[in-house]
Amino acid sequence: VCHQNFDKVVVTLREQYDMDKLVAKHLMQNYGTRALMVAELARSISQSPHQDDKGQQFRYLKLYSKYPMLEAEVVFACRQEYACTAVDVLARRTRLAFLDAHAAEQALPRVLDLMQKELGWSGRRKEQERKAALDFLKTMSMPS
Repeated sequence: VCHQNFDKVVVTLREQYDMDKLVAKHLMQNYGTRALMVAELARSISQSPHQDDKGQQFRYLKLYSKYPMLEAEVVFACRQEYACTAVDVLARRTRLAFLDAHAAEQALPRVLDLMQKELGWSGRRKEQERKAALDFLKTMSMPS
């Protein structure tokens, strides 16, 4: 369909949006050419560089520093993909819950804040989503 132009998407993300290679490849693999829409949204959310726990500079906020998923993907999922629950975002949209339940739990407060702002949730709804997500994430952890 795109005539092998996906490499151009990665190059565009790296050159025009100043994204690191891992994030650019992640966005291309998950969104195809719509990765550019996610990048534009990420740019509008965060203009200044940030520093991770290892001191590396990055421009776009990640849901969890170890993985390439961006906060902008949560907003994109709400606006463009009709995501309406935190479990939907963490499990199906970003798949972070399947990769690392602990990371998903750590990202949950920020996911909830972003979704509350995007979807106009009340404090009560946000708390319901928090509880539902924690219950779901418990099922994703390995038994001890």
